[in-house]
Amino acid sequence: MRASKASKLALWLLIAIAVPISCLMKGWLNEADDRSAVSALADSRAKLDLRMNSGDGPRILIGGGSNALSSFDSAYISKQIGLPVYNLGLLSEGLDVRNMFAVVEARARPGDIVVISALSFLTHRDGTPNASLTKLAGGDWYLPMHGVDLSLPQGSFHIPLMSLFDELTLLNGLKTYAQWHSSAPVIESLEGTGNAEDHALRLPGNHHSVVINHQGDWIDCTQTSNAKPLEFDPKLLERSQGFTELADDFERRMNRRGVKVLFTLPTVLIHEKDRSRWEAQVVAVMKQFDSASFIHPNRNWQLNSDATQFCDTNAHMLRANATLNSEPLIHAVQLLLGVASR
Repeated sequence: MRASKASKLALWLLIAIAVPISCLMKGWLNEADDRSAVSALADSRAKLDLRMNSGDGPRILIGGGSNALSSFDSAYISKQIGLPVYNLGLLSEGLDVRNMFAVVEARARPGDIVVISALSFLTHRDGTPNASLTKLAGGDWYLPMHGVDLSLPQGSFHIPLMSLFDELTLLNGLKTYAQWHSSAPVIESLEGTGNAEDHALRLPGNHHSVVINHQGDWIDCTQTSNAKPLEFDPKLLERSQGFTELADDFERRMNRRGVKVLFTLPTVLIHEKDRSRWEAQVVAVMKQFDSASFIHPNRNWQLNSDATQFCDTNAHMLRANATLNSEPLIHAVQLLLGVASR
């Protein structure tokens, strides 16, 4: 009996020690992963900036997350409208969505038209409350922090901690850390068959690499895989309030600069059984914005229930569909400019 009690006590002591150590380790791994990811994003944007049109005249800038990278054909849009087009979308929506908006804001100039397509409209990401604005080679970026800052007489002390609801175990965290830190070089320039503008960049991800062309489009999202539908979130409006406020503030700042902003919901994979609920949800989301600022694509296409239209996730469209997905954007910009379809 005593041995049994001693064994239970030893087990509890082990748990009491292992859990906080695991939390500290996982928090440190999260912060290390995010620093690598944000650094890669900053460096890739700096490289792509060299390819942006620096001449006078308006441009179309597409901002958003990885869904924006995979969902549009910038060359086709440019041909139809007659303006230079650049995709400024970021993987993982910049790790902190303020980075997503900041990338566009740092590059937009009077006369430009900005189109924002972000998964955050249909999920509940917003800025990380204790993110640290960090100076990197590609500029100042918000670096998500996974911990708490303590104010001590000796100064501020940061303790990295995993989230209580972090879906990744420490073991998976170690695996992800190894994947990020084994990627060398971080950004690889790929030789093209034509002039320098045809060259692409390969960016490392924590699951696979992504090839971006000279206009910023993700061009190797070409094979259908087992994408899982986006789960319906009945509390979306409540949880997405932070993102809505960020988007609203961004539009006001851009308008003051003489930049026109349009928003569009991403094309996502859904369960057909949830379609009516998604329809109502989408209408509610759009009501939070000026209706003139929102692009209204075909809802059956936007809320897509055909998994064969997507590659690795529920918001990454196959490259073959990027042209079709660009049509609503083209139509909205042509209306804005008062020009007829080419």
